[in-house]
Amino acid sequence: MIRRDIQNQNNVADDRIVRSALARTKRAKWVMRVVGVVSILSSSFDTPLAMVSLASCLALNYVINSIRAQISKKIELLKWAKLRDSWIREYFVGGYVVAEWATVTGFREWVLTNPHRIMMIPRDR
Repeated sequence: MIRRDIQNQNNVADDRIVRSALARTKRAKWVMRVVGVVSILSSSFDTPLAMVSLASCLALNYVINSIRAQISKKIELLKWAKLRDSWIREYFVGGYVVAEWATVTGFREWVLTNPHRIMMIPRDR
């Protein structure tokens, strides 16, 4: 997701720039996590309470990330299903048209005598 945002914002064709920006983003996230942990541990006089709060934050982060991963997988599956359904629909509709043409009197003979005139062009979207 971050890679797509970086590419969209900068219209970057060079993948090295995208990778370096992605690495900077990941480093910044880890720096923020470390600073947060150090702040929580140093600000509390009650060390067990600070440890419990950190553990609960990490557990909550894990749950949120796993839910987000499941949702993104479902979205990708839906995209593939839509693509598959549209391809199947176009394939069978196109096949139906060709089958219908084959029933016309003289079509078979015309195809056999003029194969150089037949061209299958995909439909533009």
